[in-house]
Amino acid sequence: MKTQTLRDSHDQRRWYRRRTRLRSVKLVTLTRRFLEDAMVVDISDGGIRLRRYSDNRLPPRAAIYDHSDRTFRPAIVAWCRGDEVGLHFTDCATPATQPEVDRFSDRSDLNSVYIQK
Repeated sequence: MKTQTLRDSHDQRRWYRRRTRLRSVKLVTLTRRFLEDAMVVDISDGGIRLRRYSDNRLPPRAAIYDHSDRTFRPAIVAWCRGDEVGLHFTDCATPATQPEVDRFSDRSDLNSVYIQK
């Protein structure tokens, strides 16, 4: 039996949104230059809602680097409210290259005195 998704009559979304466990992503420019870190609040096929740690002005177009998928997904800023921002995806996700994965990974632990031999 197929389950049916019921929508609230006030919900005007084109895509069903999925809440996610808070996971870290990076906002980057379309040329893949780091802008800031953020957390995913919810996501749909058409866009994403992020919680930001900064109040820096965002460019109208950006990309999301997803650590777990190791992908970039271009988007446009749809709205900003307080510490949250909504982005509308403009294209499919593309895989990051290994140098990009290394550059965007948190590698500060590699220099920790506790793991140096």
